[in-house]
Amino acid sequence: MLSDFFARLTSPFRPAERLDRGQRRLVLAVVAAAIFIQYDAGLFSLVLPYVQRDLQVPEGQVGVLGGLIRASALGSPLIVLLTARMGRRTLLLCLVAAYSLTTGLTALAPNAWSFVALQGLTRALISAEVMIAIVVLLDGLPRRAWGWGVGIDGSLGTFGLGAAYLIFPWLVSSPSGWRTLYAIGLVPALAVFVWRRALLPAQPGAFQSEVADRLSHDPEAARNVRPAAAIVWLAVVALLWSVSVTSAWVFIPKYLHDTGWPARSISTLFIVGQVLVLPAAFVVGRLSDRYGRRPTLGVSLALGVAAAFVVFNAPAHLPVKVDVGPLRVSLDAARVVVGCGGIALAWFLGAADGVVRVYAGELMPGRKTAGTSMVGTAWIVGGVLGLFGESGLYSLLGSHASALTALLVAAVVAVVVLAVAPLRPVAAAVSAAD
Repeated sequence: MLSDFFARLTSPFRPAERLDRGQRRLVLAVVAAAIFIQYDAGLFSLVLPYVQRDLQVPEGQVGVLGGLIRASALGSPLIVLLTARMGRRTLLLCLVAAYSLTTGLTALAPNAWSFVALQGLTRALISAEVMIAIVVLLDGLPRRAWGWGVGIDGSLGTFGLGAAYLIFPWLVSSPSGWRTLYAIGLVPALAVFVWRRALLPAQPGAFQSEVADRLSHDPEAARNVRPAAAIVWLAVVALLWSVSVTSAWVFIPKYLHDTGWPARSISTLFIVGQVLVLPAAFVVGRLSDRYGRRPTLGVSLALGVAAAFVVFNAPAHLPVKVDVGPLRVSLDAARVVVGCGGIALAWFLGAADGVVRVYAGELMPGRKTAGTSMVGTAWIVGGVLGLFGESGLYSLLGSHASALTALLVAAVVAVVVLAVAPLRPVAAAVSAAD
């Protein structure tokens, strides 16, 4: 009786199809790499005000600094091409070691240009690693567990962000400050040897082989498949979303810092937020396995836009006093609203990222590397355009909040495009021919 109750209680957290030992080890290795990636990704937005002050970056050039770093990630598809020569899993290990080294070297950056160069190279390596890791998961897991696998990777990967937020207030005020935080990024290079055994070469997934065989023998099913057009539409959605919402996410710590939040309060908010956001990608990925990628992604995008709007348009201060009997509380309600909005934005940003990458693999199961690379590149391009656009709008509107709010129009368009675009997964086309 108790075992049945426990099984029902934990069923939403388990994959729809049982995994063998090798598949579990694969998920664990990819998740471990994701933890360090999230650590590095979280550092940039956290230490931005301190890097700006230490390296003497003008206020109007902050967005350009971030844009140049993100633009460097456009080189990631070229790195992904090495999979044809090295294999996905071997290249994955090399990328983990490489981005770990460049993250550590960032601690030695003497000026803004060297910081941009090292972080730009790191971002290119990380972006390539993310693209390949998604494909490795999709190849190694059964299709009914795709959303779960990518979701668990995204959810547990946020432990890296949590570690960054936890360490941040203790080290950022020291003489070495943000440099020590980047030096810690050398750790993954030492862990590569531990992950090597779990990332041995594997055969393509059964779903990929099944679809390829079916399409080669069924002309009607092949005519129903338009993967290239569908991927282009999905890439447009990813680009528009990234222009606005991912740019907004980069600026949240700086926005809080500029509006009077102390470093310890920012760190506390993000630590609490990461605990609450931890199951986001996993839960939403599992929902997408059950209810479909498009509706799940659409809801995530729409709610993410609303959360970003709340963060940058809430009043600066809203004192509230509660004095009822023995209960006496005085707080700034504006901070509560902004904090909840930031947590909601993190939830839906992480959820959308995972679902859109699984969707890409589902649209092109025979060429998952190409599909996920195209969508990932669109995500990167959107982030670059958003940060450069934010700098231009800042000069025009006079505030980061107004500039980021204006960029949210692109995210609204992304929701509309997702609703009307002809996105038909190969599996659906094959089923329709039955």
